[in-house]
Amino acid sequence: MNSSINEEYSLASRFAFSLTLDPEHGVPPSKKRKENLLKNSWWIKRKALVCMLLGVGVFAADNLSAAASYYVSNSNGNDSWSGLLPSPNASRTDGPVSSLGRAQTLMRASSIKTVSVRAGTYSIAPTWQFSQTDNGEHWIAYPGETVILDGNGVGGINTNTGGVNNIAFESFIFQNMSPNGVVISNSDAITLRWNVFKNCNTVCVWGRRLTNSIIDSNTFDGLSPGSIGGLHTLAWYALNFHAGSSNNRITHNLFKDIQGGGIAFGAGAGEETNSNNVIDRNVFENVVSFNTSDAAAVYIEDLTQRSTGLQITNNVVNKVGGSDYVANWIKAFYLDSGGTDVLISGNVCRFCGGQAFQLHGSDHVTIVNNIFDLSSPGTQLALYQTNAGWGPDYGMAGNVFQRNIIYYSGSPGLLWNVQLSPIDVLPASSNNLYYSAIGAPIPNGPAVIDAHPVYADPLFSQPSSGDYSMPASSPAFSSIGFQALPKDQGPLPRAPQGGGITATGGGPIADGVYTIRNNSSGLVLDDPAWAAPGAQVIQYWLNIPLSGNQRWTVTFDPGRNAYTIVNEGSGGVLTDNNTALYQNRPTGDATQLWTISSGSGAYVITNVASGRVIDNPGFSTGLVGIMTWQVNGGSNQGWKFE
Repeated sequence: MNSSINEEYSLASRFAFSLTLDPEHGVPPSKKRKENLLKNSWWIKRKALVCMLLGVGVFAADNLSAAASYYVSNSNGNDSWSGLLPSPNASRTDGPVSSLGRAQTLMRASSIKTVSVRAGTYSIAPTWQFSQTDNGEHWIAYPGETVILDGNGVGGINTNTGGVNNIAFESFIFQNMSPNGVVISNSDAITLRWNVFKNCNTVCVWGRRLTNSIIDSNTFDGLSPGSIGGLHTLAWYALNFHAGSSNNRITHNLFKDIQGGGIAFGAGAGEETNSNNVIDRNVFENVVSFNTSDAAAVYIEDLTQRSTGLQITNNVVNKVGGSDYVANWIKAFYLDSGGTDVLISGNVCRFCGGQAFQLHGSDHVTIVNNIFDLSSPGTQLALYQTNAGWGPDYGMAGNVFQRNIIYYSGSPGLLWNVQLSPIDVLPASSNNLYYSAIGAPIPNGPAVIDAHPVYADPLFSQPSSGDYSMPASSPAFSSIGFQALPKDQGPLPRAPQGGGITATGGGPIADGVYTIRNNSSGLVLDDPAWAAPGAQVIQYWLNIPLSGNQRWTVTFDPGRNAYTIVNEGSGGVLTDNNTALYQNRPTGDATQLWTISSGSGAYVITNVASGRVIDNPGFSTGLVGIMTWQVNGGSNQGWKFE
């Protein structure tokens, strides 16, 4: 190898590594520092050039020393082995470790932060503890295999030691957990995805001061309230989050056969707020089914009266409340004791309990573009109630009820149940569509008056079976400006291993908005400093909170059998110029089309025009311009869609 090239590569490598950590605190650099580094982007270009000159030999050498994962197998592993092989070698001198604890110990002393767990049942009793030494770990069930984490009635997972950040658990079955279930408190950037929680006892997941975390595409199948007998008002929820839990996303989950409620956020007077939480595209089937009163599928309590930016959007509630749903005051959406600054939009509610929603002392709540099917006997649209007796009465100002569809298969009952003090304000109601399938009259009022009601058939496809799709000719679109609802509620399938285009003509990655994380470095694709189209894409540490320049809209084009990948911040399309990766203005040509297939423990993204793949040059662990390169099987060419 040419000595000058070797020296240059070594210098560039040391420079890239020096960017990784703040010298005093060991944390990623700030956005400002990132922008300053980009002003000196010749370092990035120079390193990319050097990596191209070095060619495959450099990648091969790095590949030998860069293992992507540890492996655990309690059927054929051995805790004296390295854990770097998914199965024992032929001589049975090395292979996977046999216990979760051994894999955890190995990761704590290693730069490898991923564990793949092979098929089997693993005990997590007593409770499996995590600390700051576990930060950055990614625990995942081996693709295509069933892995059960069993608490034996007394165990679970606990990150409550404080400062436990950036840990993920994916594709496990959790069963027989203790009443606390999975405790993810005092933690940041925790991910629970594609897991199944079976028959939780009291709660499935509990948290306080949980921030910037993702609970996505899980199934919560069964929850009982423990040993509490008789009807009670202390509602247990599958997901319980308390004061200081902000900037979390609870999306695409399924809650079914839950005796308590589905999702709850609560903050008492004088406590920290719960702000900017998103509850989106979840499905609730048969929740609050037994032993509970005054509960809901989604519950928000805010005695601080200061939480902001809460969103309950695009969810489906299909049966909430047991046989006594009216007497037990069961609701679909419940904003209790001062909930404020909440958007309730895009939801479908069927068999909604006693009320589709309740506002109790709540203000500045916007309820817009929802479908409320009030056909179940005794179901009302809303309970609108003062907060008097439970805290200060703030007047319930700024509430809006607009552009919703209210449907009855038969005759309507009482629409609004209003219980206000003299200082409280009624919601502003207008431009809602009302329809009874038997032509029964629907009252406007008496307490809440719709300023511009529309009485028309929305032309639902089959509401009796829960299909509320509408043709383009529906008066809901033309008369009240209703916006079509998404159809991807509930768990999204884990992208199948094996890659390639599926037999149905779709791609292995579902259309959606993702961060795209490198399997070698753990960093994500980033439009640097929110640059306009034309800039080279870099890898960077995940922003908290997540920002649009690290979010990518992935869309499959069946006509061209490939994907486009578009940056949410700039609108630039991922483009290969046959050397490096850019986000550029759309051209429609093959340089902006990509196929996605499995490899390197993640996905390989290949350009249709060049045949080159997206590559983190030299397995860099710091800020670096992303290249395209011939496929070589390295983990630096593997990417995870999250």
